[in-house]
Amino acid sequence: MLITKEMKLADVILHDHHIIPVINRFGIHLGFGDQSIEEICTSHGLNVGFFITIVNTFHDKQFFPKRHLLSFPASMLVEYLRKTHLYYIDDKIPEVERLIREMTDRAEGNAEPYRLARNFFT
Repeated sequence: MLITKEMKLADVILHDHHIIPVINRFGIHLGFGDQSIEEICTSHGLNVGFFITIVNTFHDKQFFPKRHLLSFPASMLVEYLRKTHLYYIDDKIPEVERLIREMTDRAEGNAEPYRLARNFFT
């Protein structure tokens, strides 16, 4: 199923909750009600075509419109990649670090392999 601008974003999230971090990178946060993707993009000043392309790329692993992506300004793609980078630096890496620390703290007996994993990660 490809996501279209006419769809309600709430319905899309119900179908695939993994795209929530993707839409957050566009400055869209939960609480938009029954608005369509086009309505939400318009209210946030976003290019709906670019938004749909990125969301579909994450939603459907077979979808990667290389030529279509080239039609958007490079600055738009660079800004999205910058926000993605910040998401991993600020959210995901600390989360992985916390999980490794919890595994190490909960290790019964020999915690050395966990400490090695933590050192490798660090």
